[in-house]
Amino acid sequence: MLRQTPIRSGDWQSKGGSSLHLIIDENGRVKGNYATVHGRAAPDEIYPITGFVNGEMIGFVCSWGDHCSVSTWCGRWSQDENGDDCLNVVWHLGRQFADDAKTIPNQLTFTFHTNAGKFYRVNK
Repeated sequence: MLRQTPIRSGDWQSKGGSSLHLIIDENGRVKGNYATVHGRAAPDEIYPITGFVNGEMIGFVCSWGDHCSVSTWCGRWSQDENGDDCLNVVWHLGRQFADDAKTIPNQLTFTFHTNAGKFYRVNK
């Protein structure tokens, strides 16, 4: 049985400036889009995401189109000291190529990047 979630549909902004738009249906399925200010994607490029919520937990994935890479996020909802909604996440990036021209395959040890971050809900 799916647990109710406090995670709300709408716009979220990362501390680093990336934008996440979530649409959560009654079955806990997530769809939406993501735009980043980091890496090889242009800031005006928008990429689809898909995933799930269950209780305070969320997971979603993004394919970076012709950049030959994918990212996943796993996170937990919380509220900060001001009562604002937050998603505390760990992300993993898998990148096939070491160069923008996609001519130098990454060695396996350089394929994966992991970090943590936080999103804040923009529209309340």
